[in-house]
Amino acid sequence: DLPGYKIASHSVTNLPLLERLAETGKPMIMSTGMCTLEELDQALDIFAKGGTPVAILHCVSAYPTPPEAQNMAMIGKLRERYAVPVGYSGHEIGFQPTLLSIALGASIVERHITLDTGMEGFDHKLSLSPKMLAEMVENIRLTEAMMGTGEKRVSETEQITRNKYHVSVVSARAISAGEALTPEMVTFKNPGTGIPPSRLSELVGKVAARDIGEDTMIAAHVTLSAGMVPEQQMMTDPVVIIGDRCLIGRGSAIVGHYRIDIGNDVYTGMNVYITDQNHGY
Repeated sequence: DLPGYKIASHSVTNLPLLERLAETGKPMIMSTGMCTLEELDQALDIFAKGGTPVAILHCVSAYPTPPEAQNMAMIGKLRERYAVPVGYSGHEIGFQPTLLSIALGASIVERHITLDTGMEGFDHKLSLSPKMLAEMVENIRLTEAMMGTGEKRVSETEQITRNKYHVSVVSARAISAGEALTPEMVTFKNPGTGIPPSRLSELVGKVAARDIGEDTMIAAHVTLSAGMVPEQQMMTDPVVIIGDRCLIGRGSAIVGHYRIDIGNDVYTGMNVYITDQNHGY
């Protein structure tokens, strides 16, 4: 009693056979070589009417299949046209197209195997030896891992490189306490662990709370809008206020909008907390 059936490409147009198989209600996997889309439509309609689970495999019935005849883009076309799982049945020498099928979204792979590719018979040379089969499976898993999630973000691995090669806002000259920052006062240099150039507009017009030496990362100094907090009462730990976000170092004051609490003094507009490690908010 078989749990399901594999239908060869040459049976796609054998509608009476497909109708009989559909009556079993068992899952089907059907190769799609040597047929048109219209013929495939007819075949899949039979399974759809009976609610029979079916998956289809992109296939080119040439033994072996030359690279230029693979038509691997059909995997995407089949996925778009039919709401069923799509896989790949390969007859190539080696397994490069098989790996490509995984990258294109194949969820099933069918390959021929043999004990010796040098044995007599047309099928052996395009089949995989046990060693090649193991190599293919290993490379399929590697391909799956490389595909990722499709989410664009800065990975942990990239963050190391980003910190090294991105640039930060740095003083182009010495800036005295009380001076309001202008674009001419700053430049951009590695590393990228400070305020990025894209946020320069958030700094322009803010006042240096203490002296800043030339060629110093601005993120290492407090900057505030003029008149917000008396300079002598500001903390001198590394912190910079940039809108509702902060770039801060160990032992720094975390500053956010709405309120500042320093000792018993309260200044509306911002909040201040002390950190025990490096943070970015």
